[in-house]
Amino acid sequence: MVLLTVIAYAVKLLAGLVFKLAYSWRETLAASTLLSSRLSLIIAVATIGTQLGVITPALDAGIILMAIVTCLLSPVLFNRLVPIRSQTGGPVLVVGADADAEALIRRLRYLGLPTVAVTDMPADKGGGDNARGDRPPQAITRRLREAGIERAGGVVAMAASDEVTLQVCRIARNFHSVPTIVAWVQNPRLNRRFIDMGVRVINPSNFKLMILESLVLSGQPAMPVQQDDGEREVRVVKLRNLWLRERALRHMALPDSVSVLRIERGGDVIFPGLDTIARANDIFTLTGDAADVDLAARRLARPW
Repeated sequence: MVLLTVIAYAVKLLAGLVFKLAYSWRETLAASTLLSSRLSLIIAVATIGTQLGVITPALDAGIILMAIVTCLLSPVLFNRLVPIRSQTGGPVLVVGADADAEALIRRLRYLGLPTVAVTDMPADKGGGDNARGDRPPQAITRRLREAGIERAGGVVAMAASDEVTLQVCRIARNFHSVPTIVAWVQNPRLNRRFIDMGVRVINPSNFKLMILESLVLSGQPAMPVQQDDGEREVRVVKLRNLWLRERALRHMALPDSVSVLRIERGGDVIFPGLDTIARANDIFTLTGDAADVDLAARRLARPW
């Protein structure tokens, strides 16, 4: 039975090497292990073989026992190799120590999201060339693991150095398969290196220009946004509310002080009017009184 079990895993591990073309070694081994479980088909074949006299009753019993062992052991090994995240996702890791990172951490916690602050990220001593290598810096890898990246539902990388930010994103994507990764990149020339990994990129200078452009093109009065009482806010939120889909903005009952600057839909940018129809998964950029923006964002983001 032991020999049969070893052969069963070895065959699937060899065949599963094709997964390495798109996934990490950890994910490849996990997928191959899960595919190694056998039950109904192999038991049926063993039963037929015994009836035909092709295999002995002892071998039939060994095959059945092997099938039971692989069905019980494979899910356990898979969970050990790739921990399954909950449907709501794990905590969000915010890597950064400046005022913007601190403000983001406060906002995420205020919204009720479990957030881990990583403010003591070690420097990348490997320089720019190391960012393209196959082995990330051990100090950065160790610090992210200590912060709980293996169970993270998202990572926001906004380190002081773009190279450290790149390393954080690369570790999160290639070694831990974090589903949502956002990078705050100082140098726009490095954008392509992040985008190629599937990371969403925000540049400080471009973000400011985007907001100014939205204010100009949205047709909204500029004066309310120019108030300097510190109580106005800009927020980006995805539409998840089932009751607000396929509705015009004028019928969504958003607070009066809240303006929709722009809507991102399938890669396109829409500068909406009151008759613009909202679609599922539209990304709204809102501005207005901080309390009202928070209320509108919660209304758009909740399922119903």
